[in-house]
Amino acid sequence: MANCGAPQPVHNGDSVKQVRKKILAGEVPSACRICDRGELAYRQHFDKFASWEEIESATSQDGATSMAPVSYDHRFTNLCNLECKMCGPVASTKWVSKINKLSDNHLAFKESVNAEQAMLKSLYKDTTLTELSQAVEQNRVREIYWCGGEPLMWPEHWKILNQLVASGES
Repeated sequence: MANCGAPQPVHNGDSVKQVRKKILAGEVPSACRICDRGELAYRQHFDKFASWEEIESATSQDGATSMAPVSYDHRFTNLCNLECKMCGPVASTKWVSKINKLSDNHLAFKESVNAEQAMLKSLYKDTTLTELSQAVEQNRVREIYWCGGEPLMWPEHWKILNQLVASGES
């Protein structure tokens, strides 16, 4: 997994701006084709957060947007007490534990999983939690999708929930 950086630079990063420009030009970027099959697309879930007109007026010629995120997909950690087959190591510490017990024949895979976990832990702990906390303070959170690991085991999950309750936006 590539290091994507802080949420705001990703939100207005070069690759996202290019995708946004194509969509506004009526094109379906290749990365979006899986969600744009003519029927109810995953993308349409997010249409409830802003009208097409709002999106167009908030997007500059270079594809950057002045709109701040209002929907958050948070995976602070892969801490989990289960090893569901659908998750794998990205979403379960039990899976990481299992992978680390593999023989040295799987060393490259083990190193890759452990490096990815270290990067995700740093990104989510240092950047993502701060960004979400600021969004709660600004009363602009409309949706949070908690996943990856078991959210009820994360101290960060409870901090954000308590912050939402204190803000009156829960």
